[in-house]
Amino acid sequence: PFKLANAEPVDIEAMASGMGATYDSAEFDKNLGATVITNFRPEGDDNEMIKIGRLELYGLDTDAAAALNSGEGLAEMTELFTKIRAYDINGSFPVDGEITAAMGGGEDIGGAVGTMTIAALEIDTLKMKSMQTDNGEQKDVQFGGMAMKDFAMAVPFSDEGHGLKMSAPDFRLGGYSKGVFGGFFAEDFAYSIKQSEEMINAQLEDMGPQAAGIFSNPVLR
Repeated sequence: PFKLANAEPVDIEAMASGMGATYDSAEFDKNLGATVITNFRPEGDDNEMIKIGRLELYGLDTDAAAALNSGEGLAEMTELFTKIRAYDINGSFPVDGEITAAMGGGEDIGGAVGTMTIAALEIDTLKMKSMQTDNGEQKDVQFGGMAMKDFAMAVPFSDEGHGLKMSAPDFRLGGYSKGVFGGFFAEDFAYSIKQSEEMINAQLEDMGPQAAGIFSNPVLR
């Protein structure tokens, strides 16, 4: 297993407070060289929630994290952490009315909420630059790679069971830098879209007559 040499404990309480996050416990594991947090819950908006059963932070730069949380920003490209491992992730999020409308389900379906689960997530070496300019906030993000195990997501389009579902038991992304993603791998990636006939017709109507003529072909449907 991965171990970070010469690691030191970090002030998780201050970091979590700056994020508005809560957790059950946090301790430094010297054998891993990581701070291990249980039941980490970042602050979210209405109908937005994420809970991480176990979070391992390797090489976290708490000063950089505090600068981001306070809005001060980072003028230079800075490494935020060497590695993060997270297990037993459960999340929910509000579904924008524009999405449900685009899929033929109407703009308001009673506060639709999507769900996401990930058994394990690993992100390598996140670096970031973030600063305010006269033209607004400018960001530059780089990371070395990402891997997920047993990912699943569901996005409802209506109150009657219509929606999008996707899953992948193994998903890997080979990093991101200067707007370019590395290669990716997805094992047994699957998705399904469930719509009523009325929703499909509404979606085709919004596409305009030419596109609707193409996609209304029974062979393509």
